[in-house]
Amino acid sequence: MLTQIEFDQLMQSLTLALSQRNLEQALIEKDRVLAEGAPEMKGQCLLFVGMIRESSGDLQSAQKEWLDALSYAGEGTFLRYSLEQNIGRSWEKLGDIDQSLVWYRHALRTCAEGTEFSGQGVLSTFLKLNRETIPKEDETVVKAVISKSWRVLQLPGSPGHTNLVQSIRTLSDSFSATVKKIKNGA
Repeated sequence: MLTQIEFDQLMQSLTLALSQRNLEQALIEKDRVLAEGAPEMKGQCLLFVGMIRESSGDLQSAQKEWLDALSYAGEGTFLRYSLEQNIGRSWEKLGDIDQSLVWYRHALRTCAEGTEFSGQGVLSTFLKLNRETIPKEDETVVKAVISKSWRVLQLPGSPGHTNLVQSIRTLSDSFSATVKKIKNGA
């Protein structure tokens, strides 16, 4: 079993190998994580490898990495949410909006039922893909994700559940403002 330090070192080696386009070495590092790592480590490694494949334009291979990683991602974890979000985004890039919505719905459920993390990113994309409306059948999970995201992002007051679109926009605006502050060193 890999220690966290060994895992971090392997991920650094994997990153270096990929940046040098040394796919053979990168696969060796990946295989070692898959052979010796804890499930969370395996999932994180496959998430990362999928992101690298996506950045090089190979969406099918990226999807395969992320789908494989799901078996290592616990229910309700940020890792699972990230994988589902990435799979949804890849389907969106491939032009299959129906499949992307399926995966975004999975990510919304994972956020609603999972640990404390914001689902603001998927909410915004889900809203956009649904032409600025929330389908009736998705309202319950969307309300749960809005409430959790509101709490995680520490917004004042409580979200309005009568205008879900406006609540999602408020979350998105708040998140963007926070990122901007961080970038500006505030």
